[in-house]
Amino acid sequence: MIHVCAEAYTLTGEDRWRQTLEDLAQAYGGMARNVPNGVAHALEGLTHYAMGHAVLKHAPGVNLDALQATLSGQVNTSAHARPHRRVLLVPSAETPGFQLCVGPTCQAPTHDLGEIADAL
Repeated sequence: MIHVCAEAYTLTGEDRWRQTLEDLAQAYGGMARNVPNGVAHALEGLTHYAMGHAVLKHAPGVNLDALQATLSGQVNTSAHARPHRRVLLVPSAETPGFQLCVGPTCQAPTHDLGEIADAL
């Protein structure tokens, strides 16, 4: 629930999601006692929210397969050696190419997939 509320707030900016997330964060101690197996997952959600979700806006028609290949790393690199960061993809007709935003900070739009991968 923490992950869903944090991502919904990031994508919509609607205050109801932020408020629900804050309520869940305050209940974290009780959740830790009542659902100990979920503690790490909930903490990960709170950490992602605090660090800022990575939102990647993209123009319609861009090559998302090339984006996936670039972000996944080299084909011969094992999965556990590849960097991981959850990225929320958002189509945007106003964005030329790609634009990466982390939290409230957005980089300039780019067509350079390597630049996006390096920033993540």
